[in-house]
Amino acid sequence: MSGRSVPGWVADLIERHGEIDSLLVPAYIDLDESARVVPYPQAVFLGSADGFICLTIDEDTGQLHLDQCAQTFLPPELIEEPSVQATFVDLTENYLTGGRWSRITAVSFHLDGDSDPERGLFRGVALEFEAGEGVVLDPFAFSGIRLGTTPGLSLSLGGLPAAPSPLRYTRTPA
Repeated sequence: MSGRSVPGWVADLIERHGEIDSLLVPAYIDLDESARVVPYPQAVFLGSADGFICLTIDEDTGQLHLDQCAQTFLPPELIEEPSVQATFVDLTENYLTGGRWSRITAVSFHLDGDSDPERGLFRGVALEFEAGEGVVLDPFAFSGIRLGTTPGLSLSLGGLPAAPSPLRYTRTPA
């Protein structure tokens, strides 16, 4: 994979949505229990002034699918389930502490045999922010997309074998 670069549309997406002001995950309130809010991380939405970077799980490959969307959306299975109330959980303060917004400085796109960068399919994604924060997204967790924060992005994606260097995109300085 050496010598490969991030597709142009991916670079454009990161540049356009490079200042993140929210991190939202679908969730549900279990009406059968004591109104407990339970994350349902089948999608992760990184909000910016221009909409959202949407990260979902590709149904065919299990890969993390990167796209953009104008607004958040709830998985249909949550909306259709009568014993829960579908909602979102705001995890911004848990993962991004750069103030009003966090500026993406670089993104690493981890690959495996099912990855297809041109279609926005990646084994995992690691975002680095100006305040020194890092958020890693792993779509192969049992409950959906696992989010992690790591100083220096030292967290390895669960089950990811040693692989060539990920595709990396570094944003243009502000």
